[in-house]
Amino acid sequence: MKTAPTKSMPRFFPTLTEVVQLPEHSVGLPVNGAPTPAVPAISLADAALRTHPTAIEDEIAAQVLRDLAIVLPARVQAAAESVIQAHWTALAPTMNRALELVVRECVQEALSRQQSALKP
Repeated sequence: MKTAPTKSMPRFFPTLTEVVQLPEHSVGLPVNGAPTPAVPAISLADAALRTHPTAIEDEIAAQVLRDLAIVLPARVQAAAESVIQAHWTALAPTMNRALELVVRECVQEALSRQQSALKP
């Protein structure tokens, strides 16, 4: 079975919030009957430079990750505790009834064994 060769993925991907520059010769669709002005073209090299992070962007990303490492575990734990507490509150009455029934049955069985042992 052949596997596809792995290609290293770029560190950053363009997002939908990035502005895409149109080639110089293109003209946008008309708005209110008037065509939009042409947008200056950019070279592929310029576009590639815009997608690679700068040292400042790398430092900001590293700082955000450090901050997340400090804050995120506690926030996730608090959220999980909240959900567990809500489920336990809803489940507690049913659990109490079930435990009470089990304890009653165990006591009944123990009393029955004791009575059987005492009979000659």
